[in-house]
Amino acid sequence: MRTKTLLLTLLGISAYAQALRLDPSSISNAASQIPPGYPNSGVSHGGMFIVKAAPGSGPLGACGIKLADKFPIATSMNGTSMKIAAGNSSYDVPMIYVVACQSVPDQLAGIVPSAVPPGAATLTVSYGGQSASAPILIADRTPGVFTVNQGGTGPAIVQNANSNTDVPVNLLTAPARPGQYAILWGTGLGPDGNSDVDAPKPTDLPLDVEVLVGGKRAAITYRGRSGCCAGVDQIVFVVPDGLDGCFVPLSVRIGNAVSNFTTMSVSAAADTCSDPAFLTASDVQAGQRNNRIRIGLAGLIRSDFERVTAPNAGVVTRTDTASAAFVDLSYLQLLGLPVREISSPGACTVWRGGSDVLLDRPTLLSPFVNRDAGTIRITGASGAASLSYRSGYRAGLGTASYREPAGGPSPSTSLLEPGTVTLSSAGGGPVPGGNAIGAWNTAVAVPSPPRFENRFSAGDVQRAQGMTVTWSGADANSLVTIRGVSNPNDPTAPPVAFFCVEKASAAQFTIPPAVLLSLPASSSTGSIGLSVGATSVTRFNASNLDAAFARATALFGRNVNFR
Repeated sequence: MRTKTLLLTLLGISAYAQALRLDPSSISNAASQIPPGYPNSGVSHGGMFIVKAAPGSGPLGACGIKLADKFPIATSMNGTSMKIAAGNSSYDVPMIYVVACQSVPDQLAGIVPSAVPPGAATLTVSYGGQSASAPILIADRTPGVFTVNQGGTGPAIVQNANSNTDVPVNLLTAPARPGQYAILWGTGLGPDGNSDVDAPKPTDLPLDVEVLVGGKRAAITYRGRSGCCAGVDQIVFVVPDGLDGCFVPLSVRIGNAVSNFTTMSVSAAADTCSDPAFLTASDVQAGQRNNRIRIGLAGLIRSDFERVTAPNAGVVTRTDTASAAFVDLSYLQLLGLPVREISSPGACTVWRGGSDVLLDRPTLLSPFVNRDAGTIRITGASGAASLSYRSGYRAGLGTASYREPAGGPSPSTSLLEPGTVTLSSAGGGPVPGGNAIGAWNTAVAVPSPPRFENRFSAGDVQRAQGMTVTWSGADANSLVTIRGVSNPNDPTAPPVAFFCVEKASAAQFTIPPAVLLSLPASSSTGSIGLSVGATSVTRFNASNLDAAFARATALFGRNVNFR
């Protein structure tokens, strides 16, 4: 026995091999990657899905990366296979790839056989004489959009159809033009009547597919399988007129099934996109030239949240906060930003996030490590406060409460009364991120929140019907933001939030059903809400930052039920 154990050890094989374990939360549409339990999760007939190993699992396949490279697609790949069991039947899964023993969890991709009945089923992965199973939800159609960062967020994989021979990938430095054709890559359009394993036959599916670009429905000329790859779909659409920006929202809807929310770049005249309140074309071009961009965001937010207690009355809680982020991004990281800020008035985006999804913290940069920009001093008419690197550049600036319709805010030490607030820093240290960020000083105007006119009638929102929000009191030349958040039934799962932008002069905005259908129905696991707000932005300069911004936001929201 000792000899056998020694031999296995010398060969690098454990005498007690780790059992295979699957991560049930990873089983998802390969493009959208929406986890089970959220709206629009599930995997589609004829579509590509992924599954990952759970922590502590043995390998799901032979070490390395193996891709399907010929037709018909095989149902076994280097000893790894998958099956889906539904009812009394079991279906072999065509294998697209196996990634094992890399620096990330092992991951498999396959195609959902079109013959599997829709509904709850069981996925079983087998390798090396071991098997592991997990639940899987089969749907006829659940559209998903592939993204640059391969995580289902941020810029979509879109090609600009400039001509039959010129179809570059849509990037910040290669935006589409309004009115031109573009090709969207995804999966989940559903069965097309052809084989799941043979070379795909491009077939325009007779489906009512809605592609929203910048809040506008795009004309579609093709929706169906790509000509190259099994389980991969293409949608050819016309970029709507009147759009411009680096992060124009893009999503796909079939009936009540909605894809992940992504973005694309659009520019009417330039070869590089630009956003008035964020990166300019020069910023983007310099980032590409230098293969890096150093960005700073400092944010102030006043949030008044009303718990409605009667038809025209409620208790308002005021919370004022500050935060900042200073990051050094590669150009590739810039291209794949999991964007939450958006370019286009009249449009929305949706994301799954943490407890601060209703706040205007610099969430654009939240996945990245903060550099040390020193202590930030915040000075207003009523006093001063500070943000430090050691606290993660987050701090509370005061609270208050009051009742409506009578009464007003109670005494508060907050700095964020409407008016001018100054932010400054004497500069930071060299760790992390190399050279210290230099001294800076800037002023930003804290706005008053728009008046949420129909808040008392907005308590119940029918997600499939959309929701109109009305406001007054905002600067007609500014933008108004509309935000909402809802928690899933699982109290440990992140909430889902949406963020919409509209011109203040419109005085109203209808949140599209595609947005609301991406939220979980309201549960009792935590606070949920809907708010309107206003934001002002000031750009400032500091050494070792290529683009830096101070933002101040004022929100007024209330509790709602998303039905």
